[in-house]
Amino acid sequence: IASALFNDINFNLEHEIKIDMQKAHEVVDTLCESVIRNPDAAILLAQLKTTGKALYDNAIKTSVHLLAFGRHLGLPRKELSILGLGGLLMDIGKLRLPKAFQAKRNMSLTPDARKLMKRHIAYGEEIASQLSNAPEEVIKIILQHHERENGNGYPFGLYANQLHAYSRMAAIVDCYEEIIWGESGMPGMKPFQALKELKENAHNGLNYTLVEQFAQCVGMFPVGSLV
Repeated sequence: IASALFNDINFNLEHEIKIDMQKAHEVVDTLCESVIRNPDAAILLAQLKTTGKALYDNAIKTSVHLLAFGRHLGLPRKELSILGLGGLLMDIGKLRLPKAFQAKRNMSLTPDARKLMKRHIAYGEEIASQLSNAPEEVIKIILQHHERENGNGYPFGLYANQLHAYSRMAAIVDCYEEIIWGESGMPGMKPFQALKELKENAHNGLNYTLVEQFAQCVGMFPVGSLV
């Protein structure tokens, strides 16, 4: 994981994309630490890399974004490690979906396909619950990253005070990456465009204060470019 991220850092340096190397090192270290602390998760991640390359790439991006976000908010190292693991496992349930669905995002799906895609939440909880010592917060991230503060999310239609703070952060990262991913037949947006879109759409159930913080975080440490 670390070597792959450092290769991307080198790419950005070659293309004169500004990177705070100290922050980049710290994020990579914490990402590795997240996996080392959870050997079962490391095995699962290896399986993901072998059987679902697109899922693996997305897991790394999500984890790095969440780690950078948590670091920006001043969370302690232990909490960052939990966030990193939550990012890695957030969509692990997609491994149990048909291969054709694994690399897709919600916005490019038909209603029937979207219904099938939603099953990845239950699958993800089942997989993560079988890991030894899986932190409760990681399970919350898996279960709630598609929930919205206005109750319009899934699978439970929870409201703001029912959502874990890390789940709110994960929802923002997930939406940001979906905007960057783009729709079928349409290219995704550049990070700065995606942040503008994210802020404009924050009223659709994301926590606006956290969206503002995430925008500052990406502005200071462009992990969207890093990964």
